[in-house]
Amino acid sequence: MQKQLFFPALRPVNWLFLFLLFIAVGCNKEDQIDGEFRVVHFTRNDIDLLPQWRDSCDLVFTFQSDEDDSHDSHHFRVEGNVYFQDSIVLFTTNSSEYFFTENNKYLQLGFDSPLINDDSTTFHVGIFPLKSDEASKTYEVLKFTSKKLWLRYSDNNDVFDIHLEEV
Repeated sequence: MQKQLFFPALRPVNWLFLFLLFIAVGCNKEDQIDGEFRVVHFTRNDIDLLPQWRDSCDLVFTFQSDEDDSHDSHHFRVEGNVYFQDSIVLFTTNSSEYFFTENNKYLQLGFDSPLINDDSTTFHVGIFPLKSDEASKTYEVLKFTSKKLWLRYSDNNDVFDIHLEEV
């Protein structure tokens, strides 16, 4: 007596459809960018800027995806220590949105600085292009896993490579 299979026999075309459906539903980059990341590599035209970054700030980028019935919302915030004027100041931004564009090839994000001096001068935190200002920037995504986010930003003749890794 022959045992019956639990799953009915499917033609190869049906298996291919199921495989592609699994890939499309299960591998969405926006759903994977959750967690806390810290800058571990920062270069401009292959010149190491990581020491300058660490001398100016120690920031953690926290990404999260909030899903509800009406829409997907992708937010991040930046917090950590900023070193300026012989002081250490705790830096925290409000939540900002980030977006993947062009089929997840680019990541658009930007954050404002809440640091304002006594004379109403705003301090911009970080090093360009990963610097607090009012303009969001678009970064090319070089590598993306659940633990690594490698970005590239090109501006005129300069190419910046920034690697963030999960804390």
